[in-house]
Amino acid sequence: QLDLKRTTILATVDGYVTNLNVHRGDYARTGEAKMAVVDKDSFWVYGFFEETKLPHVKVGAQAELQMMSGEVLKGHVESIAPAAGSEFSVIKPDTGSGNFVKVPQRIAVRIRIDKDQKLTDRLGPGMSVVATVHTGDGG
Repeated sequence: QLDLKRTTILATVDGYVTNLNVHRGDYARTGEAKMAVVDKDSFWVYGFFEETKLPHVKVGAQAELQMMSGEVLKGHVESIAPAAGSEFSVIKPDTGSGNFVKVPQRIAVRIRIDKDQKLTDRLGPGMSVVATVHTGDGG
């Protein structure tokens, strides 16, 4: 009876189980990860905008996220990265082609998906969306 009581695991957040790595007969040891839980209220995307567009983007601005499946999600700008370059970005740096044409840098804009929407497993890490930030000036 005591062993059966110890088999119950409670999550601290409402979410989705991922990376489930348990099999019949496995023992769980302290500190050993057997699964992960993704908080369903923690979803966000990065939009990479040209630095020339950033003066129009403000924290809190409404955004639309067009998924490749056709669905449209609503969100808002949560933060704007402080700089460009590999140390500030989640995308790999350009290797450089040797030409000296100035190309606008892409700056990461973090967009939090609004909580009042039903999210399913159709949205996950690495998926592509088209992000549109409403700036109030027609952009």
